[in-house]
Amino acid sequence: MAAAARRKITFLHLSRAFLAIFLLALPFSLRVVFATPFTYMAGYFSEPMSFAFYLSDILLLISLLFYLLSQLAGELRPKITRPYTLWLLIGLIFLVLEINCLTAIYPPLAAFWLLRTLAGILLVFLLGEKLLPLVSICKWLVAGGIIQSIIAIGQFIWQSSLGLKILGENPLSTSMTNIAKIPFRTITLLRAYGTLPHPNLLAAFLAICLLLGIYLYLRRELNLFWLFIISLGLLLTFSRAVIFGTLVLLIIGYFTSGRSGNFKRILYTGLIALVLVAIPLFGSLFLRSKDYAASDRIRSYQQALEIVEQKPLLGVGKNNYVLALKQNNYYRLNIWEYQPVHNLELLVLSETGLLGLLAFGALLTYLIYCLASQKPSLERTLAIALILLLLWSAQFDHFFWDLHQGAMVMWLTVGAAGMIGANKFDR
Repeated sequence: MAAAARRKITFLHLSRAFLAIFLLALPFSLRVVFATPFTYMAGYFSEPMSFAFYLSDILLLISLLFYLLSQLAGELRPKITRPYTLWLLIGLIFLVLEINCLTAIYPPLAAFWLLRTLAGILLVFLLGEKLLPLVSICKWLVAGGIIQSIIAIGQFIWQSSLGLKILGENPLSTSMTNIAKIPFRTITLLRAYGTLPHPNLLAAFLAICLLLGIYLYLRRELNLFWLFIISLGLLLTFSRAVIFGTLVLLIIGYFTSGRSGNFKRILYTGLIALVLVAIPLFGSLFLRSKDYAASDRIRSYQQALEIVEQKPLLGVGKNNYVLALKQNNYYRLNIWEYQPVHNLELLVLSETGLLGLLAFGALLTYLIYCLASQKPSLERTLAIALILLLLWSAQFDHFFWDLHQGAMVMWLTVGAAGMIGANKFDR
């Protein structure tokens, strides 16, 4: 009997298992870091300026390896050639980034992040092969979101890290510099990080998990309690842009859900939960008398446009934006102000030029077109909500472009939208 059970485990089963573990492990910052000459250029560790290899990278590669072995064994029919337009646009993006390596300020950094982009493309490929159904993908990601939310709640209660270095948690304390904090009356509160490098990235990840969780709840695959936990974790990041965008999506979903009483009930419950939990926090979340971050970002937009003027066609190189700022020393920035512009479109335009921005824009436009051409369904609504949340969050930060987990979340959204909207995968 044991021998028979072992024979049932195929390469395809192993590929699916490692892809599922990858989805669960994605938000955990378990990595090995190799410094570049610019890793500590701003006086503190900068991941976008470093070479880092994550546990999730290994899991993704193992999943790919077993997938290839399953192909050799004839266990799964490949779907890589369909849809042609999606892969044509992805190939165009990769080609632009390849050329971009030749024109970058520091080519080794651009080349490393080209490989990072390749990892994201491999993720889209494995999702397109439908190794896991959409429901399973949502379950594994939501499980990771629940774990991150519990860690975030603990960090906020203790106002410090929880000693989970083994899971990739960074040291956190309100007394540390370069740690995101928020003023609350006469004290300073630590913003929740989970095991991610910044609260804003945690917020985006939890917002996505909340949307996926609502989808699972409507399919009777998730208890409402876990939506409350994810919502609380999201609020404790104090990421106003992501929280506001999530609320707007819930409100839009409520008023456009027609007569679907079940859908309205969950959205209504979600709104009440978010608002009730947020009431004690509204003063610090939305009524800050001094908001340095907002004023600083506005100034950085002009800096980005001036960088674009220097290399408008191909840009300064993937993840080379900070080096371009350093070259333009006439800004006389404080050392901690050397960071990427907090706007995805401007960052892509600065680092990959007009060609890169047009390629990424074409990919997102194609996905939206595919979704718009589908018949209304819960899955289509989910995909549209994910893309809208991604686009909204990208207006206020850079993590979808130059941080490993942020970039993988972006490619994960592309892959999920491709699964749902581009039904040519099955043709």
